[in-house]
Amino acid sequence: MAYTLKIELNRQPLSLQTDGTYFFVGCDDGKIKQITIADNTTVVLANLGGKKITAIVTDGTYLYVGCDDGTLSRVTLADGTVTAMEPKSKAQASIVSIHYYTTTLYLGLNNGQIVSRSTTP
Repeated sequence: MAYTLKIELNRQPLSLQTDGTYFFVGCDDGKIKQITIADNTTVVLANLGGKKITAIVTDGTYLYVGCDDGTLSRVTLADGTVTAMEPKSKAQASIVSIHYYTTTLYLGLNNGQIVSRSTTP
């Protein structure tokens, strides 16, 4: 079965999440692009200041964003507000995957570890 091209970006997409209406794409320049699936309209939802965004997951209200430097941030879907998830946000290695379940984030790290963290402070 052949692939179907959805959109071509001018940056390298490192992570991808969808809620059925939008694609949320984390790029190598620290920007999260929100792309409308129906018509490919693209806006920059948030900018994490040049960090490589390596993992994204959503709970319907927020995007939880992992970066190659081990930081974890929360982005409000309604307005793109970025909040660092401190003080527990710095993982021991690059975050390469994120899974969300109930109120817990499970992070896959590039050192082979899987760690968990609550979404609440």
